[in-house]
Amino acid sequence: MQFIAHLFYQLNQWKIAVLVALTFGSALVPVALIALNRDPGKEKRLIAWGLGCTFGIGFPLIFGFAFLGSAIATSLVHRYGVDGEGVVTGRFDTGAMYNDEPVQGYRVLVRTRGDRTVQTGFRSDTFNVYPPENGVAYPLPGVRFTARYLPDYPEDFVIIADDESPWAHSLRCSRIEGRARELTVKLQFSATDPTYRREYDETLAAVRAARCNVVSTD
Repeated sequence: MQFIAHLFYQLNQWKIAVLVALTFGSALVPVALIALNRDPGKEKRLIAWGLGCTFGIGFPLIFGFAFLGSAIATSLVHRYGVDGEGVVTGRFDTGAMYNDEPVQGYRVLVRTRGDRTVQTGFRSDTFNVYPPENGVAYPLPGVRFTARYLPDYPEDFVIIADDESPWAHSLRCSRIEGRARELTVKLQFSATDPTYRREYDETLAAVRAARCNVVSTD
């Protein structure tokens, strides 16, 4: 199963190229069937069959890979991988765009369980974080994180966002603190609102439980 996880991971790393290939391949199926046909009596049937492949197989594959490819790849690596340690050593502009956003490349070092250091990397359009989320944040250079990698393919890894690594802790704190800051503004505007006070107290308790920092309004 590691090979299957490796295959999905690599396809996800080349997401844009795979999507382009699937799009052109799906569009060319009817054209190729007609061009190769030597029996005029079969032309209508081949056209129908080609369009069926395009719309029944090709387009679902395209949309499925576009929306689920990253989640499947990260889930497989998480399922069949083991924990190591990683650090981003640098970032660079790839020159590509994804959803109207520039795609960043990340250079990474991963330390395996055998104390081997592996040079690898990823792109921001691969959403290389587990658990998968709609909004993805990546570690800054120098911040260590848990890298769950495939033992047979240590260059294939996902960043773990829900453990106690330095990066996961800072990510968790930034989200809780952001909520606390929002509630602070609400309380400053409407100090007598009991709902805002209750939500703030609950959030402040979560901040303290997570050993984060926040400025109290009290």
